[in-house]
Amino acid sequence: MPSMFYIESNGNDLEAMRKAFTIAATEANHSGSDIILLLPELDQVLRAGMLRKFLGVGKAQLLRKGLNVSLNGVNLTLQSDSTLKKINTVDHVILCFWPLESTIKVLDDQMYEALILVPWLMGQDKEWALEHDAKYVQP
Repeated sequence: MPSMFYIESNGNDLEAMRKAFTIAATEANHSGSDIILLLPELDQVLRAGMLRKFLGVGKAQLLRKGLNVSLNGVNLTLQSDSTLKKINTVDHVILCFWPLESTIKVLDDQMYEALILVPWLMGQDKEWALEHDAKYVQP
């Protein structure tokens, strides 16, 4: 059974983003997997600058261009809901920031080594986390 984590967050929460990336890197190193960064609202996130603040401008730009980057020795790729549906392997860790309802449905149909979910608002998607027995991580 895959590892699942739910990290409480509120908006542009840089500390929640740090925790999420740390957990994703740990899970990826443990399983020998790559990290898929799933951002349903990609343009909004990039305009808000959250990825630039955390990864740096250069890595954020490479991800935006569809290229992979390395984060703490782990391969990181950027996907959307529609592109994630096309991935049929289990050997990846999904790090999902600010999912939409449609994103949750896509995630429920995916196979993965681990899933780290970070909602936009406090308490959002908490029912999903409880139903999937996700480990709760405080901000």
